[in-house]
Amino acid sequence: MMYKNKRLQEKITQFSLQNQNYKKNAMLNHIQDDLFEMKSSGMSWNAIMDALPAYGLMVSDSSFKKFLKKSREQE
Repeated sequence: MMYKNKRLQEKITQFSLQNQNYKKNAMLNHIQDDLFEMKSSGMSWNAIMDALPAYGLMVSDSSFKKFLKKSREQE
């Protein structure tokens, strides 16, 4: 069974309803805290990226890596 986070699902759903033509980066920024929480719970970045389609979020490998690089630079 795949890890499922209800709060993350709600955040993604709400954001996509409020922002019909959102960019993937905007969504990733919106759920950034949840992604880092998943990482600190022991999931690998690859596992997290593989889990995103279950939430209705399709992100390419390169987009996800760009997002991670940018978010690390902001720390």
